[in-house]
Amino acid sequence: MSRARRERVEGTHEALAAATMAWRPSKESASLERYLFRHGVAHLLARGRKEDAVKRLVDVRFMSEVIGAYPTFVEPLTMWRAVGIERTDEYERVAGERPGAGEADAALVDAAAEVAGFLRDAGRYRSTSTLASWVLEARQKALGARHPRALEAMTAYALCLRRMGRLDDA
Repeated sequence: MSRARRERVEGTHEALAAATMAWRPSKESASLERYLFRHGVAHLLARGRKEDAVKRLVDVRFMSEVIGAYPTFVEPLTMWRAVGIERTDEYERVAGERPGAGEADAALVDAAAEVAGFLRDAGRYRSTSTLASWVLEARQKALGARHPRALEAMTAYALCLRRMGRLDDA
């Protein structure tokens, strides 16, 4: 590869890595955002910015968009494997920093539910239980214990507990 081409490729990786880190949730979804959800983590890794890649993947809203950008969970799982699947445990720390369940906005709760489902499918039950518990509490406070979305969250949490072998709790 010529030096000029290599510099252009590295400059592109850097620009897209910076755009990935600068992303914030918005109502509209532009084509650059869709691109970043699919490939932004790869650009961060290409620049050797593994910790930044983990920061983006641990961001529940960003990860929810990543999950939605692919038809299966294989591609998002591959991203996690690239940075170390054990790093999904950081969702436990992040869940502790979330707003109180009664103060969370519905979009954040929905994103957390989607990420919890992804983690459950990936077999990361400890991280799943933390997020699923928070989603259940948030939906019960916002919608009431008998609302279908709250019952859906209760089922998801119970499924996680069951897979962890905590049958009495489930």
